[in-house]
Amino acid sequence: MGARQPRPSVRQFDAQLIATGAVVLKGLVFGAGAEIPLIQDGQGLGPLARFLVEHPQARIRLVGHTDTIETAAKETTDLAQARASAVRDLLRDVHAISPERVDVAGAGSLAPVASNLTEDGRRSNRRVVAVLLALD
Repeated sequence: MGARQPRPSVRQFDAQLIATGAVVLKGLVFGAGAEIPLIQDGQGLGPLARFLVEHPQARIRLVGHTDTIETAAKETTDLAQARASAVRDLLRDVHAISPERVDVAGAGSLAPVASNLTEDGRRSNRRVVAVLLALD
């Protein structure tokens, strides 16, 4: 595994979400075939939850992604959507974010961010992305 990248500050998270419209939730890690994320660092969903608390009119869509190897385990779009739903449930249960503000979708393995030929690449592709739908 490569060197750990420093985590962005919460304000960098906000700036990226507003400027680009989407942020990969890097504090979450999904094992191969797993629907429930592990929290990789102390931030977890904290920056996203704080953003939603500070912007009560904001709405997001969580988009789950898979690697190409996971197709043998489940239909990739079903697994990807289950990942997004699990993250929405964590926002509701741990951070008291109303689920009505959080849509979910599954992209499956259609939008890789790294090669699926290596374990590091597959790990990067198993992710959830927060997409900003509305701010005001």
